[in-house]
Amino acid sequence: MQRSIVFLIFTVGVTGCNSKVDPFKPIPECKGATVVPFMGTRQMLISSLAIADFGEGFDLDLDGKKDNKLAPLGALANSQIADSFMKTHDIIIPIELFGYEGEADSQCVKVAYYIGAFNKDRDMDGKDDNTSNGDCLDIDPNVKPGMPEDLTNRLDDDCDGYADNATVGSKPTDTMDLDGDGYTLAQGDCDDRIDTPEHLALAKTRHPGAMDICNDGIDQDCDGIPDNDPTCDPFANNFVTIDTTPASFVDPTANPLQPLIAFKEGMIKNGTLAAGPDLFSVNIPIQGRTIALELKGARLQMVLSDNFAIKQTSAHDGLLGGVLEGVTLSQITNIEAGGVIKKDQSLLDAVFVGPVGTILGLDSDKDQHLLPDIDVDGDGLETFYNETPPVGGASLKVDTCKDGDGTIIHSTPDLPCALAKDAKGNYRFVDGLSVALKFTAVPVNLSGTILPK
Repeated sequence: MQRSIVFLIFTVGVTGCNSKVDPFKPIPECKGATVVPFMGTRQMLISSLAIADFGEGFDLDLDGKKDNKLAPLGALANSQIADSFMKTHDIIIPIELFGYEGEADSQCVKVAYYIGAFNKDRDMDGKDDNTSNGDCLDIDPNVKPGMPEDLTNRLDDDCDGYADNATVGSKPTDTMDLDGDGYTLAQGDCDDRIDTPEHLALAKTRHPGAMDICNDGIDQDCDGIPDNDPTCDPFANNFVTIDTTPASFVDPTANPLQPLIAFKEGMIKNGTLAAGPDLFSVNIPIQGRTIALELKGARLQMVLSDNFAIKQTSAHDGLLGGVLEGVTLSQITNIEAGGVIKKDQSLLDAVFVGPVGTILGLDSDKDQHLLPDIDVDGDGLETFYNETPPVGGASLKVDTCKDGDGTIIHSTPDLPCALAKDAKGNYRFVDGLSVALKFTAVPVNLSGTILPK
């Protein structure tokens, strides 16, 4: 679910219409610093993200109105996105600027987006070190939430903050202080081991009142949660280090590594950075498969605040706008959203043959098939609909796609109709839904360490 959210967020592109101005034509790359991952002049971390409201975003189809058809979904998704940011740190999106030195105006600033990792499962025991129910000793697979408490080893095995206690959450009565750190088990010492020199050295650093060391996965202060000192909050403008993951890159084995998205033609005027339209075509590994994302005409805007003395930059009033194309919508699956989107449906299914399309207020054709709101390829609006009733209580799924020229494509067991290609090898059904995301960002250290998936 969380990864689906992550990639829903990054499936943004932009619009199109039959006009002399092509809103999808990328602006050529400006002459400036080359985008080399982890070598930017400023690094930030998105600290808040939400689906924007109506009236927030960009005029993607050049009709004089701001486009954000997914705004009604904000009521369903934004609280979950906020929880993922502020409570569990599941969504980590670093940004890197190239060619920016704090000038008021600049003709060429480039921007790269990555997928990062803050919570980690270092000992591969199935529990990471997140701040809500985390692994309190993420260097030992025998210690994690849910483990039986060993009443003799003087260690907090189940991460409730107490060692050798018979009942979860209850204080033990043992008043001995074997490791000599000044605290007994009865006083809440979660690690009083002396069986090996390594354990003794670690135990001396773990007791009530100790300060959690950031990014080591160890609960030093014995509250049952690691890495939760205020200085360890990735969104508290504390300049902590964020690692990246292979999901950030088109090909994790490539050299040089490429960001998930890079705007290479940004301009800064009066402190506001604007970039796009641009064109991206990236492959994202997720849930054991690769999702192809076509990002066309993507646009970015954010207001930068710079502390030139210490070379730190933050951003506010950020907007990322675009279109969720039919090609991409059909590949986003395994999303559960309060019953509105069923687990066996793709996002395309949920929108065009489920209740979501009604919530969004999409227009329909003469046959009452719902229509995308953005005509990306300019051939007339496509339609996506279900022609064959599902069998055995299965969810409705898009099985028929009608092109703007009247061509009808049906799904096959191996190929959804939305992924059909034309004679030139291009996806035929690319029209989709406009979306605008709003965000803020704080300074961060972006590490070149790439963690395993």
